[in-house]
Amino acid sequence: MKNSAVTSSAGSTQKRLGAEPGWASARPPARDWLAARGLPERYVLFVGNREPRKNLPVLLAAHAALLAQRADTPPLLLVGPAGWGPRLPLGARGARLVVIAGYLVDADLATVVAGAGPPA
Repeated sequence: MKNSAVTSSAGSTQKRLGAEPGWASARPPARDWLAARGLPERYVLFVGNREPRKNLPVLLAAHAALLAQRADTPPLLLVGPAGWGPRLPLGARGARLVVIAGYLVDADLATVVAGAGPPA
């Protein structure tokens, strides 16, 4: 899909929309790339601000339920800025089960997205 321009009613171009070329060509990360960033080799991915309106406790509960059924469930990787609100209720889940990567620049984000996979 090529970028297309959005034109206001006055006829001026305001912003270009569409897929960035880097996203279409992104490749899954290599093991050494992940290790250098402290990221697991397999992961279930969430991208977004960690704030109450995202209802991340439900995602954490769903991941915990899946893990209870399938021991081979990969950790949940949370990518994005902290946002606002209370800290996530990680409890005793530990870094092995939930990894918080924080904000990633676009190129790194595309790589992480390309490497995400289903839980099993």
